[in-house]
Amino acid sequence: MQSNLDNLGAVRVVARTPRSLAPILDAGATQTLRRLLHDTFASFFIKFLPDSPGGPKKYAHEVASLLHLYFTLVSLAKDGGTIGESLYWIARDNLVKPGQSQSLGDPEARRRFRRCVWAAAVHVAGPYLDARLAELRDVAEEELNVRRQVRAMEAEGSRQSPPRAMSGYTSPASVAGYEYSLPLSSDRIKELGLAAFVAIHPYAKLALGLRDVAARVAFSAGLSRASTLEHLLTGSRVRRLTGREAEGLRSDREARRSRALMEASSRGGGWPSWIKTKALRAKHLSEDWNKALLALVAVGCKGLEWWYSSGEEASKESRAEALDLPAPPRPSTERRLPKSSRLCPICRREKKDPAVLTASGFVFCYACVMSHVKDSGTCPVTDAPASEAHVRRLYFTS
Repeated sequence: MQSNLDNLGAVRVVARTPRSLAPILDAGATQTLRRLLHDTFASFFIKFLPDSPGGPKKYAHEVASLLHLYFTLVSLAKDGGTIGESLYWIARDNLVKPGQSQSLGDPEARRRFRRCVWAAAVHVAGPYLDARLAELRDVAEEELNVRRQVRAMEAEGSRQSPPRAMSGYTSPASVAGYEYSLPLSSDRIKELGLAAFVAIHPYAKLALGLRDVAARVAFSAGLSRASTLEHLLTGSRVRRLTGREAEGLRSDREARRSRALMEASSRGGGWPSWIKTKALRAKHLSEDWNKALLALVAVGCKGLEWWYSSGEEASKESRAEALDLPAPPRPSTERRLPKSSRLCPICRREKKDPAVLTASGFVFCYACVMSHVKDSGTCPVTDAPASEAHVRRLYFTS
């Protein structure tokens, strides 16, 4: 058995040579696994957490990060590396010291535990921040698109016809043919900030990715002590364990566990001693089966998500067939609808106090549609007969 471990260790030492691409591939696989785990947990919680106003669904990424943090912390405390790193026998020197105590009553053990917590937090923060920034970029991009459409609609309307009374306040200056505006209003500054964020985000993400690749190449060539930005932030120097080192760490861990169990069972006996012994055994079991439990949870999350999505799609199709929904009314050829559903078809601005006209089903600003119905008695989109009784204000739960 020992000779086999030595041979395996020799293979690992060869893979650590500067000519080998193994360190680069190992670090890349570790980073990919980190992102995959966060996305799996976040997708599950987004699907299943209650969708109520101010409810937990909006914290799905935070809940996913906490679950990811637990599994990462257990792996760092047991193997000296994250889940992906331990799969490749990669460990961090400041977390792997044979013979060190694991009792939190020991000052060195407390320092090691704090290092594990910091390393786990940095490891989990990467995919969390990336996911949140991607969501913010999507929201900013949609906001910019709406603003561009509003400006385009206003410019087109000003060229074709004078401002309508229902389209909002018209200043005396604009009627006279000119209108004074500050060069940089708060709204304009906000728009510039959103545009800058949308433009910079992909380049910043690309720069961080290239920096990570350069760090891996430098690490494999022996020019750097940190293979990724994560290791640089945590001050961790990573190395690949040999088979002999891995076996030594395993034996040392088993010896520490035996001593801890003996100390727990020899302290007075009775219920407190029995509870502490069982708690230690449960802790050791969770450490030994950490990877298997993680795989089970991840596969279970994806399986439940697939099952729920399949049932939801089938239910939607059956309801649609049972209801036999009518086709939407056709707009009149004289009026062109805005491209964004957030804009009112009358004033071409973002809807304020949305209201539906039940005669056609289209949604407008409450003031716009009420004014139009009073004046013309028809739907402004389909020209269908309508009255004030057909206007219904919309109320949203969130």
